[in-house]
Amino acid sequence: MRDPYPIKVLVAPGKTVPITSLPDEEQAQIEKQMRLVSEIEGAHMSNKLIVFEENAGKFSEWLKTRGGLAVWRSIDLSDPGTSCTTPALTNTGTPSNKPHWKYGDKPERIITDASEVEVQRMVEVKRFHVAVKPGGGFMQMVLTDAGTARVRREVEKAGKGSSYIFDYGDYNNCVIIKPDKVQPLPEWEAEHLKPQLTA
Repeated sequence: MRDPYPIKVLVAPGKTVPITSLPDEEQAQIEKQMRLVSEIEGAHMSNKLIVFEENAGKFSEWLKTRGGLAVWRSIDLSDPGTSCTTPALTNTGTPSNKPHWKYGDKPERIITDASEVEVQRMVEVKRFHVAVKPGGGFMQMVLTDAGTARVRREVEKAGKGSSYIFDYGDYNNCVIIKPDKVQPLPEWEAEHLKPQLTA
């Protein structure tokens, strides 16, 4: 029996097609990705929002002055599990629009309580040069195959929760980082933000 409400898949910005119109191999791959996204979302919904320390001040300000934090989940099946956080309200007090076409029309959740946010401090483990090459899109650089392999090895060696960032102003452009300390946002605010004097 034909499904009267087939799942629709985003194939390009603003263009969806029923999953049943795709070849069987693509359907199976998309369904596998959807299960992965579902597992990621389930884990994400049960946890607090983790923010990097360099963004904590901005997020604290949005909680106080912009109606909270809007958490947007990617609906792009080529980028599952990605999320983005914006202020819940614009400067004029209207709800924020989605930050990019690949996110849903409405935020996954709105956070208005600072205790629902945890601040993650990352520390540098290692810094080294890694080669890049042109690729991807216009004026975009990507890692070489050897560079990708080295970054993966170094991240694995650094341990659970480790990642990498790029320092484009340094010859040693790849920085391996790992989690150091997690603390609730209110605790971080008490340690790092100066109290505002009122007249």
